Amino acid sequence: MIRLRSWWQSFFNGVRLTIDTLASRPKRAAFMGIVGAGLVWLVLSSTLPYVLAQDSPEAALRLSTEHPVALLSRAKQLRTELLSLSEEKELLDREEYTSAAENNGTAAKHAAPRLTMSEADAKKAEIRGQIRSLATRVIKSDPLNATAFRLLAEVTEDASRVRALMQAAVKRSRRETIALFWLLNDSYYRKDWALVLEYADILLRTKVQLAPYVVSYLGQMAEDPNGRALLQEQLATSPSWRRVLFNEIPRRVSDVNTPLIIMIALKDAGSAPTDEELRPYLDFLISKERVDLAYNAWLQLMPDDELETLGLLQNAGFDHEPTGLPFDWRISRPRNAVIGFEPLEGRTDDQALHISFGVGRVRFPETSQTLALAPGDYRFKGLFRGKIDAKRGLRWQIRCVGRTRNVLAETEMLIGQFKEWKDFRFEFSVPNDAGCKGQVLRLFHESRSASEELISGDVWFNNLQLERSNTLN
Repeated sequence: MIRLRSWWQSFFNGVRLTIDTLASRPKRAAFMGIVGAGLVWLVLSSTLPYVLAQDSPEAALRLSTEHPVALLSRAKQLRTELLSLSEEKELLDREEYTSAAENNGTAAKHAAPRLTMSEADAKKAEIRGQIRSLATRVIKSDPLNATAFRLLAEVTEDASRVRALMQAAVKRSRRETIALFWLLNDSYYRKDWALVLEYADILLRTKVQLAPYVVSYLGQMAEDPNGRALLQEQLATSPSWRRVLFNEIPRRVSDVNTPLIIMIALKDAGSAPTDEELRPYLDFLISKERVDLAYNAWLQLMPDDELETLGLLQNAGFDHEPTGLPFDWRISRPRNAVIGFEPLEGRTDDQALHISFGVGRVRFPETSQTLALAPGDYRFKGLFRGKIDAKRGLRWQIRCVGRTRNVLAETEMLIGQFKEWKDFRFEFSVPNDAGCKGQVLRLFHESRSASEELISGDVWFNNLQLERSNTLN
């Protein structure tokens, strides 16, 4: 406390001494005042515009008429105003056209709307000129400013000049998204596939959230043989967005075979799609009830050694971890339950599906596999043991894809305690019906309410078999 008081006393003594000195020498005081005012103005004119530029660019420009940040901020404000006027103009044109159609009858409804120079048109022309002037001034003082080049391009009429300015913007910043999209669209319409791929690559690396829009261009590019060859070559290098493309492209092409053509080419080039890359395509085809096409794609992309062991039911012995693909086992996320493929006690060469439940409500890990069975008669069977303590038990069921109520067959409810292996089976017929080209085999807990989700114990499944009628015993 004593030290603080002493400091303040020294400070005020110094101030008093300075004032007394300046008072005794008025010329020096005047000179120091002028210098101080100049320094204050220098600080204000160089730093305050940065503070004012975003919210009050006009005030910032009064302090520094050529300040690039303030100029750019003002140009952006004008751009927003221009877009608003354009939306209003479209609305006015639509209303004017609708009124003319009502007055002139059916013929007017098919006539093109007649645009006239209005106050809105004049205002838009004025704003474009202001943006052009501001952007040009920014470029003069800051020639590396990408946004200024893009803004100038947006108010330029000549297409070749617009293209050059957009390219200049992207050259200065790869995060100039608007310019990149303009160039992507421009390159697509000129069928310059190399540039389409170049701009799409930049966008997918810098703005992956825009993937659905970017992949739309790549999907159309892939349907042109020349464009597809370039895309395949790029995908073979495993770019960071490869998985994103395979996730989106099934919905971005008009020919559902296009993704398969690309995947087969990648497989032949030694860069076959992974299970994660293949899954969205197969799921898309199955959602459209094109199970036959999905199954054919799966077969063509399957490793040759796995084709040799292919049966009606894939991985029936639970010998390897599921891939998650539709034609292998798919297991939904459980809650209060554990599921896995585990070797039987004392038989390391024989694995089984093991499900263990906790205490309380359970979200059952539904286990399913999509099948592509031809019309005919079949039998499904297997073994199980364990303890299932619940109000309602488990079932194996087979139904047609896309027809949740069209159950072809199912087992009796599996419930209770079985210390020894017990068999289960059902026979079913696949109809010769276009609506049942694919089937889903699933194991599920037949709970109908929250109280029926209470289940405990554990259960093992082994020796699953799916046979055709000509092999039935």
